Amino acid sequence: MKLVDTRRTATVAFLLALSVVMLPAATAGAEQENPFLGHWVGNDPAPPVSDGSVNRLSVGGGKNHVFYHEDLLSACDQFTGDPLQGFFSGFATIDGDTLTVNTTIYCILPGVGVVPTEKFLQPFDAMFVDNGDGTLTDGFTCYHRPGRDEDCQD
Repeated sequence: MKLVDTRRTATVAFLLALSVVMLPAATAGAEQENPFLGHWVGNDPAPPVSDGSVNRLSVGGGKNHVFYHEDLLSACDQFTGDPLQGFFSGFATIDGDTLTVNTTIYCILPGVGVVPTEKFLQPFDAMFVDNGDGTLTDGFTCYHRPGRDEDCQD
């Protein structure tokens, strides 16, 4: 029962953070100037390569605020031995076709709440590359706009 409550809390936290991230994007008409703006969704490769979890990326306007959520984030396995829900949030820089976020990963630990990972206490760079075909990649996972079933080209 606690896991259900934790997931509900995590979902509410995710939706609140997402709405804060996307408010500037809704008023900024810069989608053509910044191809990263908006919502993206991707799936990690299926087992045995990875866990097949769903990844969500949102890039807001202004200073390119980024919010990322993953259903099963392997960086969070230090707490239970298995991946847990996790997220990061921060501001990005854009250099050509690359969006870089310098951030810290946080995990959603059942019964405890949100905690930073010990693996990534120092901020790390998360990089997303615009493939020029309506998809992004982080070198492992392909992201596309919600509602579009596009795969990254190999």
